[in-house]
Amino acid sequence: MNWMRLAYVLSETNSRNVSVPEVAEALDVPYKTAARMLERVSDTLVTYRGLLDKRRFGSPVTEFVVKARGPQPRLRFPKHPSYAKHRAKVGQSYVRWKERLKLDATATPILTGVLRSKDKASGAQENLDRVERLLMVVLHADQVEAKAARKKRNGWEWHRRRFQKVRIRLPNGASAPQRHKASKETEVKA
Repeated sequence: MNWMRLAYVLSETNSRNVSVPEVAEALDVPYKTAARMLERVSDTLVTYRGLLDKRRFGSPVTEFVVKARGPQPRLRFPKHPSYAKHRAKVGQSYVRWKERLKLDATATPILTGVLRSKDKASGAQENLDRVERLLMVVLHADQVEAKAARKKRNGWEWHRRRFQKVRIRLPNGASAPQRHKASKETEVKA
């Protein structure tokens, strides 16, 4: 049941950058459990090779996959829109980018409406569509690819910042100022 709730939280279109404390509070589970659940979903999202849109998956999922895929090529307008040859050149870099990353429309999950049939409200139907699509991606993911993606993803600082506190390194090996010793000395002198 908690996996369904997590999919519902990640499939929202309004929120972005869902953190571990937010997941722990929404699911009413300990911090460590929420971190592992979010890690497991992130492993499979890195391997997703289908179409992506925040209306299709929600903002948190879309933002994570976009960051994992890297920057999208810049699309330029044709020099002369009336020339068919110039119009054909527009978007070729985008097509090559999709071919290089093996992004395919056939990899996008096709909904069967199992979850949507449980609720009658139109707003909830859209939410349940996104939840069902995310669950299908997680269930159909290749575990070998997900394990390889986990090793790669652990090196991403923007991903680690969501799970753990990043230590601030001082330049040239300088040590952090010690405030406790100064306060104790003032107490002794007084």
